[in-house]
Amino acid sequence: MSGLTFHSTPNTYHSIGMAKPLGYGKVSLEIANADRLDISTYLGAFEAYMNAQLENKIPTWHRLDQVTELVTMSQEQTNADLMYMSLDDHVQAKRDREGLAKYSNLVSNKAAIASFCDVDSIAAMKEPARKN
Repeated sequence: MSGLTFHSTPNTYHSIGMAKPLGYGKVSLEIANADRLDISTYLGAFEAYMNAQLENKIPTWHRLDQVTELVTMSQEQTNADLMYMSLDDHVQAKRDREGLAKYSNLVSNKAAIASFCDVDSIAAMKEPARKN
């Protein structure tokens, strides 16, 4: 659910198919019958697991650069400066081993991702399974 909904972040889109740079293929996914589920419980369990695996004692997984950059890229962007390099510029950048700045810096925006877990749920996730 976290991956499909970008951890329940509004106004996010997956890009599928061709012509993505032109804005085609944007889809937003919703969980059917979400009103009958407590989605925040499932997202909280996933987030607690991720934090436990990263040895975090407090919920910080949702603030990792990898997570925030992915969600930022999934949001609608209106920055006209984002475009493909010319082939010559691309070849030169490869020769110079240049890399891009973080996407959130390019668009001057960083996604805010909600947290659905707390310290206690992370601690519970770290406890070894008890045998009956």
